[in-house]
Amino acid sequence: MADTDRIPIYKQKTFWTAIAALVGSVAGYFTGEMSIVSAISAILVALGGIFMRQGIEKAKVNPTTNAALRGDANITG
Repeated sequence: MADTDRIPIYKQKTFWTAIAALVGSVAGYFTGEMSIVSAISAILVALGGIFMRQGIEKAKVNPTTNAALRGDANITG
């Protein structure tokens, strides 16, 4: 999969769900509904979701391309 085949981050549902979680966590802390520990924990989970999604997206590589990158695409010589 080429870099141009990837969906931009701002068009992914995971990204917008994480942004909503970030906004909700900050709002929950400032309204007094959440403790700072809970807010930070929720923020880290939301950020982890964004970065995990990006890592999975980058790991989706064509198996033949992956073999060529490793150097074992042509093992018969």
